[in-house]
Amino acid sequence: MVAACPFPAARGTPIRIFRIAEQLADRGHEVDVFTYHLGSALNGAPFNTHRIANVPSYRKQSPGPTYQKLFVLDPLLAAKLGIALRRRPYDVIHAHHAEGLLAAASARLRLDVPTVYDVHTLLHSELPYYRMGLSRSVLAHCGAYLDRRLPQSAEHVIAVSEDIRTHLTAPGRVSSDRVSLIPNGDVEGFANAILHVVANRSDARRLGEGARAFARAELSWQRVAERIEAVYERVGSSAATH
Repeated sequence: MVAACPFPAARGTPIRIFRIAEQLADRGHEVDVFTYHLGSALNGAPFNTHRIANVPSYRKQSPGPTYQKLFVLDPLLAAKLGIALRRRPYDVIHAHHAEGLLAAASARLRLDVPTVYDVHTLLHSELPYYRMGLSRSVLAHCGAYLDRRLPQSAEHVIAVSEDIRTHLTAPGRVSSDRVSLIPNGDVEGFANAILHVVANRSDARRLGEGARAFARAELSWQRVAERIEAVYERVGSSAATH
């Protein structure tokens, strides 16, 4: 897995990566996570973590791109991954978010290793919120271009929401058979919220139990891992036949 971010960290992308890596490792897969030099301690994690060399001038924990990330940290991450890819055979590269995919694409040059791109957000709507010395309209156009181009470089794409999947599979973009919808796992908080906002207690109890049952059956992290296993098997079989 490629995590172009502090890892682990108490926010969306690092949490998703941690839970997926944890569940896949618990299911018998050997999982290596390649990530930045930043992150809290990983004691007893069932997967391996490989960090880039320490960059003392970079201590940013919040999300979002910076020029130092793009031109210093991400090349270091690509180099770290590239060395590992040439030392041992990996079945698949699971790249999270755009910077993870860019690092993976550079690292796997001239290597026949399939890549799965995990899309957590759409760049055309995310980039304008970050200050990079460019206007919001320019950043939105850059994001829209990357939203169109980046998924095409991966053998398979995972979308975390239906809105993202719909955007990625619009006409002229990625074919729908190459995109899987695999949302985040734990929606217990949503079920609990229902209990607070629904006035009728019997309805609240029924809806809450139904939401929890759905979460256990379809949206648990174990179920996420099962779906990702199916994606890995699919891209692995496809690579073997080409």
